[in-house]
Amino acid sequence: MYETSNMNKSERTHQFILMDFEFTTIYRTSIVLISGAISNSSYHFKTVKLEGKPLLLSVNQNVRQLNNQEIRKAISVINLYLKLELQVALLKQLHNGLSTSTNNLNAEFIRRYLAYNNKITIIVLWNGSTDMDILNRLQINNYNLLNMTCFDISNNQHFYIQLITMRNTKVIYEYSLGPYNKQGRMLSLVETHKIICSKQHKGMYPHDPCYDLELTKCIFNKMVKQFQYKNLVKHF
Repeated sequence: MYETSNMNKSERTHQFILMDFEFTTIYRTSIVLISGAISNSSYHFKTVKLEGKPLLLSVNQNVRQLNNQEIRKAISVINLYLKLELQVALLKQLHNGLSTSTNNLNAEFIRRYLAYNNKITIIVLWNGSTDMDILNRLQINNYNLLNMTCFDISNNQHFYIQLITMRNTKVIYEYSLGPYNKQGRMLSLVETHKIICSKQHKGMYPHDPCYDLELTKCIFNKMVKQFQYKNLVKHF
């Protein structure tokens, strides 16, 4: 269904599914889900772009597509409050979603993907607080969640990649990246990837969910190699 080759079936009992969403907010608490991406952590699986009409995820209300007034509001918010690079990326994805015939930006498709392989599934996110909120509003809330971040633990510009189980917000693994000269205590996905990997991921642009997911997959697999799969799955 999603595999790109006839890989040998692994004896592994767990699968790690990476996800990323692109979004904005309107009316303070309503999330506009614009696009996303999903992929098994294995390099045998291609990243799948989640596209379709943008969705309005309101607190305690049913998920639905935006009406024309809400689309105009979302465009206004993007233009007013976001940096230019993010504006361009989100407006491009919003336009693509409104014109595409693809329709997999929905909870049903995501659930089917997560159920594939019939293994214990862990969702992996990068700085995923809002992504977790999106999953909850889509009523995809019965999976273990693993969050990755890169943080200056001691406030001395020495950064660590952290793997955090969101069930109990426990740091289960830390990997030292070393010193990095930056104001603030958190590195972005692009900054973290640049330090840990020299590979150039071409053909995509920052804030495209497929691009972000490729970087996340690269970082995650390096962390699994360091931490070892057998140690990671003990926490799930």
